[in-house]
Parts: sequence; C-alpha cells; structure tokens
Amino acid sequence: MVGAGWAPYGGLDVVGNDAAGNFARPTEGLSHRAVDAVLNNVLHGTFYCTLEVGKRWIADGSGGVMLNIVANYASSGSGSAYVVPSA
Repeated sequence: MVGAGWAPYGGLDVVGNDAAGNFARPTEGLSHRAVDAVLNNVLHGTFYCTLEVGKRWIADGSGGVMLNIVANYASSGSGSAYVVPSA
C-alpha cells in the first residue's frame, strides 16, 4: 500500500492513521479470534503503516506529518460498551 502511493508521487508528506473496528457484542461473548481481528486492524495496522512510512522517510532523509487518531475512550480510560478490545 505504501509503495503504491510512494512511487507515483515520489514520497508522502502526510499520513493519517484512523483505523477502527469492533464487534457490537458484549465482551464476554467475544472469541479470541474476534479480539485478534480488532487488534490486527486498530493496533497492528496503524503500527505497520507508521513503521513503513517512517523507514522510508529516514532512508530518504525527508520527513512529514504523522497523524494517529484514537477514540477518546482509549486515552481517557473510561471505555465504552462493546469496544473493550480497541479501548
């Protein structure tokens, strides 16, 4: 994905990560695979995108703006119903 955007434009100046995903289900009803699916999207997807772009910025000696967006319940610790894996 990063390569497809990098090549035609000679790089990227801005990256916005706004991954989200949840299952509308009580936490105790989630399987380990459901939790993994949410974490793969929200946490791993954001990290891998950030890492790949960051490596390219370092290699090019360039840089840019990285904006990682999280839900307010993730930073406040308050949580919310049905979003425990992403919180």
